[in-house]
Amino acid sequence: MTRASVVYGLLVATARLLYRVMGWRVEVVGGHLLPRTGPVVLVANHVSHVDPLYLAIAAARHGRRLSFLGKREVFQHPVLGPLGRWSDQIEVDRGGLAGDAVGAAVGVLRRGGAVCVFAEGTISPSFVPAPPRPGAARIAVEASVPLVPVALWGGQRIITKGRNAFYTRRVVQTVRFGAPIIAEGSEDPRQLTARAWQQVMHLVEASTAAYPQAPSGPEDRWWVPAHLGGTAPTVQEGLALLAREEEARRRRRQAELGSD
Repeated sequence: MTRASVVYGLLVATARLLYRVMGWRVEVVGGHLLPRTGPVVLVANHVSHVDPLYLAIAAARHGRRLSFLGKREVFQHPVLGPLGRWSDQIEVDRGGLAGDAVGAAVGVLRRGGAVCVFAEGTISPSFVPAPPRPGAARIAVEASVPLVPVALWGGQRIITKGRNAFYTRRVVQTVRFGAPIIAEGSEDPRQLTARAWQQVMHLVEASTAAYPQAPSGPEDRWWVPAHLGGTAPTVQEGLALLAREEEARRRRRQAELGSD
C-alpha cells in the first residue's frame, strides 16, 4: 500500500465522518458507468468548494481513488498543500505552463489511476456550467483513455464562491455519471471537449430537475439558477464576473513575474 493510497483513504474517511455528523447525504446516479479499473478521466462541472469531497465519496463507493487537478493556491496552503501532494493530487498553475499539469495527470493515468478535471477552471457564479477549457480532453487524448462526464449539484448550498459558509445540515448533494466517451481517432481535444461538455450540460439539467430538496423560502433561492426561478446571477452576469476574475488574475500574474 502506497503513501498516496493511505493518505487518500484517511481523507475520504474524514469526509465521510463530516458528512455523517452534518447529516449530509450523497446521492449517486449512474455509478455503474464509472469504470471500476483502468485509467479514466472524469470531466465535471463546478458549483462549490466541497465538490471534491462528495465526488470522492461517490467514487470511493465504486472502488475508485481520484486525483484532482487543483489550483496552485490550494497547494500553497500549509495543510492542504502537503495533503494534496501526498495523496497524488495535481497542482495547476493557471498562469504558468499547462503542460506540467497535463504531464502529471498522464503519469497518474499510466499507473492505472483516475483523474478528475473541473473543466470550467473555477466555480460558475450562475451555477450553470460555463464554457469549458480543453484540458480534460487533452489529457484523455494524450493518454488514450475514456472521458467520463460528471454532473455535481447541491454542494453550493454548503459553501461556494462569493458567499459565507452556511454549513446547512441535511443537505443532499448529487453526483450523476454519464457514459464514457472515447476519442475518435486523432480527434481534436476541442471537439472532444464540446462532445463531453454537451453531456455534462444534459446531466446537470437532469440533476437540477430531480433534486429532492427545495428552497426553504424566498431568501433561500440564491442557490437556484435564474432560469429556474432562483436568484443566482444569470448566465450572462456569471460570465461577466468570470471575465473580470480572469483579468484580475492575469494582472496579478504579470505583477508576480515583474517582481521576480
